[in-house]
Amino acid sequence: MGMTRMLVGLAVAGATMLGTMQVQAGALGSAFKINDGAVSGERSVVDTAAAFNGDQVVMLRNFSNESRWTAHYRSDGSLIGGAFGAVGNSGDAIATDRAGNKAVVGLISGTPGVYARVYDRSGALITPQFRVDGGAAGTLGYPLVGMNADGLIAVTWSNFQSSTGSKSVHYRMFNRNGTARTGVLTVATLQNPILEANSVVVDRLGNASVAYIQRDFSTPIGINVWLRRYTSTGAAIGSTQRVSDASEQSLLPRIAINPDGQMVITWSQFASGASSRRIMAQRFNASATRLGGNVLISDTAGNGQNNEVAMMDDGSYTVVWDNDNTQAVPASVPGVFARQYRSDGTAVASEFRVSDTAIGGYQGRLSMDLAGNFLVVWSQYDTASAKWNVYGRRYVMDTLPQVTTLQNGVAATGLSGALGSSRFFKIAIPPGISSFVVAMTGNGDADLVIRYAALPSQSTYDIYPGLNGSNESVQVSTPPDGDFYIEVYGYQAYSNVSLQVTY
Repeated sequence: MGMTRMLVGLAVAGATMLGTMQVQAGALGSAFKINDGAVSGERSVVDTAAAFNGDQVVMLRNFSNESRWTAHYRSDGSLIGGAFGAVGNSGDAIATDRAGNKAVVGLISGTPGVYARVYDRSGALITPQFRVDGGAAGTLGYPLVGMNADGLIAVTWSNFQSSTGSKSVHYRMFNRNGTARTGVLTVATLQNPILEANSVVVDRLGNASVAYIQRDFSTPIGINVWLRRYTSTGAAIGSTQRVSDASEQSLLPRIAINPDGQMVITWSQFASGASSRRIMAQRFNASATRLGGNVLISDTAGNGQNNEVAMMDDGSYTVVWDNDNTQAVPASVPGVFARQYRSDGTAVASEFRVSDTAIGGYQGRLSMDLAGNFLVVWSQYDTASAKWNVYGRRYVMDTLPQVTTLQNGVAATGLSGALGSSRFFKIAIPPGISSFVVAMTGNGDADLVIRYAALPSQSTYDIYPGLNGSNESVQVSTPPDGDFYIEVYGYQAYSNVSLQVTY
């Protein structure tokens, strides 16, 4: 017998069996060219982000005129609008919210300041360009952006004062409409140019975390990774934390965070006495307490500085990095590699190559939605066209339970399960659907648990009727398009259950 629990928030929907099992352990198809002719000239990757509705957004740079473009994909891999959206010449980083709105931050050539603007899912400008840095003097650089599901925007940047030789890292938070929630905050200051923010993320409460590097003067090449956190109103949370254990060259830290605030930070660390780099990681709980010490992700010869990390809802994560060992082994092919980890920090398997084995891949970038679908993108030189192009490859986390893809109007029948058991299903709702119905019938007491764009549980869901028995039906009006996940949960043992979604 279930308690009656009905959502509170987003309306969501259901499905059917007689579909395909979600592929584990492997890519969801082949690599594909992202700039498919819609953008002329040579391209490289700038940034990528996963929206909380399952969308994936990639920002490209055009070499010929420095313009920036975005490709915005639905969770099924289809390109929204069928074309690329221009976002001007000042896009350096991008982040997204639950509706798929995208915040773009960057510098404008010849114009002082750091600027931001917000586009909706279709590419229409919804928040005109606004200045972020408060009019500060100095040489500003390296703007970065993070965004949570509710549209809170966190921006970091650096400021170098040539007259004094000092450098500082700054942070500020905004609402989606461009109004400031905080003043300009100083994250760190150093009398040395080796100080740089490299990543910023925001959890569901609006707490922001900034990862940055800072010169360590106690050793000749010491550069360490540091972490600083703030509330949505700008109050510091705790003290600054040093993340890297070894006082070596630790560069390009990246943060991944789930809505509850669990984090992992990765970076590239110089290996003393070796000619290449180690890719390292450190996990944190939601209170930013370190979970163990630094972990080695990869020490393969040829590893470079570039690395990325992304996390799904349950804390599982994937790390991506570049490797180029041609200096030591001329016949080797540079590429982009990845490795998956469970939420407890244990590796799922060994590292694997993402980019083509016969063609060099560089500048690997990574984004992952809450359901564990992730996209790796990279820059690749195509000899046929004699141009640099951007490629991508889609994956699903191997840490996921089995998920069955359902089809409209096709019932999944003969379902049974024990007390406390879970079976997961997924259905893709197309754009423009006015409503759909999830219906379950059968014996015993199974509960429907439904969530948009992420796996549901008994504590995290969008719809949970929780009625007595296994006969439950839910109608969802004006649903967003995208993937809806359904759990059939054994409140008690159940048998001969049928599940169907109709739209």
